Amino acid sequence: MDIDIYNPFNKDNFPSFTPQERSGFQRLLNMGFVDVWRKMNPGIQKFTFWDNRFNMRGYNKGLRIDYFLVSKNFEDKIINSTIQGTVDGSDHCPIVMNTTTDILSE
Repeated sequence: MDIDIYNPFNKDNFPSFTPQERSGFQRLLNMGFVDVWRKMNPGIQKFTFWDNRFNMRGYNKGLRIDYFLVSKNFEDKIINSTIQGTVDGSDHCPIVMNTTTDILSE
C-alpha cells in the first residue's frame, strides 16, 4: 500500500516495493492471509525499516516491510499489533503481535 512507504511516488524504485514484489504480497492476501498490522491499524503510517546510509530513521523516511500474516481462521484471536519504532540497533525495528491464545499450537 502507498501508506507503507514515505514517498509513494518513487515506490517502484525501492526494494520490497517493486511491482513484482507487491504483486506477490497481494497474492498472499488473496489466498486468505491477513496483514495483522494493517487490519488493526488502518490508515496509520508507521515504518519498520529505514536506510542507515542517509540517517533515514532520523527523518522518519522509511518503509513498512516487516509483517505478521495470519490465516483468516485466526484473525479473531489477534489482540493487537505494534511497531516498536523507537527500538534502535538495526535498520529494522521489532514488530509485536499479541493473541488470545498460542495460535502456533492450534
